Amino acid sequence: EVTDCLEFSRFLSELSVCAYPFVSAKPSSIAVAAISYSLEYFGQHSKVSCCRKLMEELGVDVRSDEVEACGALLNKVHRLAMPNQDN
Repeated sequence: EVTDCLEFSRFLSELSVCAYPFVSAKPSSIAVAAISYSLEYFGQHSKVSCCRKLMEELGVDVRSDEVEACGALLNKVHRLAMPNQDN
């Protein structure tokens, strides 16, 4: 499952390259949003808080407006890219 989460995070990051609204976002914000969304997508809710704590220790503001906006946009872009996929 960890490999699935990492691959899905990579996929989400690649989708962000195709969406203009991500142009002004910091790469770290996109990465944190992709990892968080991926963990939640695969039902790894307990790991989301652990991941966020680690990122905060590294100096990344995981609760910033930009990270939240990137997460919402990744969700939308993913649904547009994969409309028939259920989770």
